[in-house]
Amino acid sequence: MLAGFGFLDVYLLPFVKYPANPPAIGHTFTIVTRGHLYLTMVAASLILLGLAGYLFRLLSRRFGTAAPVALSVVAFHVVYGLLIGLLPSLGDLQANVDAAHQFGFARAATETPQPITNVVSRPLVIDGQTVAPGQIVYPGFDPDVLWKFRWYSILEQTLIWATIAVVVGALLERLVGTPSAPATQASRAQMAAAE
Repeated sequence: MLAGFGFLDVYLLPFVKYPANPPAIGHTFTIVTRGHLYLTMVAASLILLGLAGYLFRLLSRRFGTAAPVALSVVAFHVVYGLLIGLLPSLGDLQANVDAAHQFGFARAATETPQPITNVVSRPLVIDGQTVAPGQIVYPGFDPDVLWKFRWYSILEQTLIWATIAVVVGALLERLVGTPSAPATQASRAQMAAAE
């Protein structure tokens, strides 16, 4: 169960706002900012899930279980949704906005390379090929590759956290041992008769 919360808090919840990207995605001049934003999401998801658990404990003393669970889940989602809305998308980072008017950069909500067109009023010659004004020079990053990368990233993280759960669970069972069942009167009588 602890590994499941780890997977949820450390990976899946931050993935909602800042999903995994292959190395070709993202500008070098925003890497520090992107790292800080991702770690902010990780810390926020850990803190908010802890606060939701605390809220459940406080409310469950007075109201049982069902209502506190529902209220804690709703409170978590509302605050997490506000956080997602307040933090900037990667394309809206100031460095990306400043670079949007340079050749090769486009104004977009993500840092995924967009198609590049010849914005010059005359034909360009690129690698021996003539590119007319308005013609696409670079088609942009393949969305299928991006989708597959993110899907495999989720699968890889699931495998890692499942392995952690199995290995740590086995080690803890070996260290602590399994709880023994309390002896019943019948088993005590059989043990006494055997002696």
